[in-house]
Amino acid sequence: MSEFSKVLRDKRESLNLSLSDVSKAIKVTTHYLELIEKGEFNKLPSYVHAYGFSKSYAEYLGFNFDELKPLFDEACKKEDFQKKYVKIESDEIIQKEVNLKNIHKFFVFFIIVVILIIALVYYFLNVNKKQVIKNLTVENKTANVVPLENETINSDNKSKDIKAIVEEKIDKIDPKKIVEQINKKEVVDNETFHEAVLEFNDICWVNIKIDNKTVLDFIANPGTKKSIKFKKYFLIDIGNAAALTIKYDNLTFSRFGGFRQPVKNLYFTVNEDNYLMYEKVK
Repeated sequence: MSEFSKVLRDKRESLNLSLSDVSKAIKVTTHYLELIEKGEFNKLPSYVHAYGFSKSYAEYLGFNFDELKPLFDEACKKEDFQKKYVKIESDEIIQKEVNLKNIHKFFVFFIIVVILIIALVYYFLNVNKKQVIKNLTVENKTANVVPLENETINSDNKSKDIKAIVEEKIDKIDPKKIVEQINKKEVVDNETFHEAVLEFNDICWVNIKIDNKTVLDFIANPGTKKSIKFKKYFLIDIGNAAALTIKYDNLTFSRFGGFRQPVKNLYFTVNEDNYLMYEKVK
């Protein structure tokens, strides 16, 4: 435990406050407050989070944060946080990759469909052949005579009828529809989306890029709420940093900047522990 963390914990206990009391007052989860009191700042989402949460916590307890700043700097260093770099590919490259992937899937499933059709034809012909032999055997046992020539002809006609039915069913199979249904099922099964809610308390312009595909560009008014779903990340530019609050899985993020201050390239993503993390990228 760092000296900074010990000062905060001792002060809180002297005021008979629980972590839950502090969490409700400054809108920071008890999990983050526990990390601060343990001195485990590097487990917070970013240095920005560590600084902002610690400052709010100290000031709520009645401290002047500037006086505690040397202790904080000693306990929490920027280099303790691993940097992330965002590689944003062009829509054109992504579209080419998607097209190639779709073509590959189409050929794979086309081959599967052809194999199934061949198996279906073989099955019907084989079943018909066995049925004809069975019928002839039964007739031979009953009549004890050799099958007549016209009976053989009738059996051939039955085989032709079965072939016609199979060919008709094959003609009705649409490989494109089968591929589309499989692709839709893959999208549902393989993609997991996260959802964040954006709330605005003042007017500002907003530009959001979601997973390098969806672009939202709008003017938000006081009271505007916007729910966005993303798979990997979203990148946001805002014209009024103080107007935006983001909620994700019972966590609240705000204080991205000053009133009427524009902020660009705020990169949000979810880590392995399902924590929403953000940083400003170039």
